[in-house]
Amino acid sequence: MSLFVYLAWLVLSVPEGASAPEGPTLFPPPSPADVVQFVVAGSVVATPAAGADVVRRASPGDTVTVAAVHRNEQGRWVEVAGGGFVRASWLDGLPEPLETDPAPGAEGLAGGRVLPDAWRPADLVVLPDSLAYPGYENRAMRLRRDAARAFGRLTEAARAEGVDLRVISAWRDASAQRRLYSRALARDPDQRWSAAPGRSEHRLGTTLDVGPPDLAPLDPALERHAAGRWLRERGPDFGFVLSFSRERHEQRGVIFEPWHLRWVAEAVDDESGW
Repeated sequence: MSLFVYLAWLVLSVPEGASAPEGPTLFPPPSPADVVQFVVAGSVVATPAAGADVVRRASPGDTVTVAAVHRNEQGRWVEVAGGGFVRASWLDGLPEPLETDPAPGAEGLAGGRVLPDAWRPADLVVLPDSLAYPGYENRAMRLRRDAARAFGRLTEAARAEGVDLRVISAWRDASAQRRLYSRALARDPDQRWSAAPGRSEHRLGTTLDVGPPDLAPLDPALERHAAGRWLRERGPDFGFVLSFSRERHEQRGVIFEPWHLRWVAEAVDDESGW
């Protein structure tokens, strides 16, 4: 699928009469006096408009204090204490320290947790190339150990029922997620398909993008494909859920993603800790 066709699908996927929800980037919206951080390189500008005069430039990790939040025809902006405005999608809350790796399904991203850049699960293992989407071999894609075992059981059951599922993407560190996020923002500052580095489920080591070899990677047609139907019906039997399903994606501010699979173990029916 070409980028043009994919982006067109993103626009058309919003139901008629519905406004696009806030993206998977910032907050819930901050309150005055909150301290937030830049998650990509950006700048404070004099007015809330593209091309406005730059007051100062900022690097990932630089912090600002919120004075107010505004929305105009160009999107959402944060007015900062001391003067100036920043695109909201360049900012996020401060990360919460992680003393130990959280239990699958209890990581708290849906509740607002921001992951520290330096954190990575301690039990990551490399998936066998036999599970990789054609052409994606030798990428050393990783999952947490128990998630990898569960995914192995899922793929064995799928093959036994005539369904071939391959891995397109799995765990990412903060640097890789930041690069993806920066590229997405360059296309659309209010995009809804890439999460900020501290918000991405791919950081957890329990999440992967999958698809059958006879479909292009990340093809929305997966919803109607036998593999997509199998994932919806049988994935929960192995502890896997579609995080951004038809039922969930709008409330989470993310586009519908029939390929985005997350292992939550025993928390399939309890989203409170996701």
